[in-house]
Amino acid sequence: MTVLSEYRKRLDALVSRTRLLTMDPSGERFAEARIIEALNFACLEFAMRTEAIKDEINIQLVENGWAYDVPERISESGIKRPYAWSLRVGYEGDEAPALKPLSTFTLDFTGSPIGDVGPSLHWRLDLMTYGQIAIHPIPSENGGALPLETGNIQVTYVAMPNAMATPATDYPDTEISPDYHEYLPYFAASWLLDEGNEQDMGKSVQYEMRWLEGIRTAVSDAYNLTSYGTVRPM
Repeated sequence: MTVLSEYRKRLDALVSRTRLLTMDPSGERFAEARIIEALNFACLEFAMRTEAIKDEINIQLVENGWAYDVPERISESGIKRPYAWSLRVGYEGDEAPALKPLSTFTLDFTGSPIGDVGPSLHWRLDLMTYGQIAIHPIPSENGGALPLETGNIQVTYVAMPNAMATPATDYPDTEISPDYHEYLPYFAASWLLDEGNEQDMGKSVQYEMRWLEGIRTAVSDAYNLTSYGTVRPM
């Protein structure tokens, strides 16, 4: 049996593999800094497509406060991962039902009014700036002082990976399983070759297909899409 850690690839190994895929083993065509940029982009793309990295933050609701800036709260915490987008907004703890996402389209479709009193039932992102969410009905009183969850919301969100910088010491983000490190150079090589000549573009398409195979594998593994997949929770 192969230990999972043996699949782990350090940044210098990922750079070397990317150089081989781009047919540039001596680094005459692509500078190391550009390859590292492409590999970090690969990690970001992997995290976004597979939702491999998640985090959660509690946000205190305030009386008559309807808009809350999630990335701002994350930045203020100093310990949370960078925000990509919200997955779930819970009310009064993780065990309580999640608030329902709402959009202008939904409102127009149902014609249901939204009041400004009572417990929060919905959250929405549309009509807001990036990373802000609006709470409806608008809270009529303050939530408990953090870290209390009473009367507050908990935002579970897809997060961005930590970047790699030093080839001799850095690895992909710890939340990106070593199982999938082998696919990262394929994305990096595809990205670098995409603006080349006809031969480069052909290789780029070939590598992209290999990359997408890795994405599908990761998603399948995450949701346990085996022969028993039809009984997994929706």
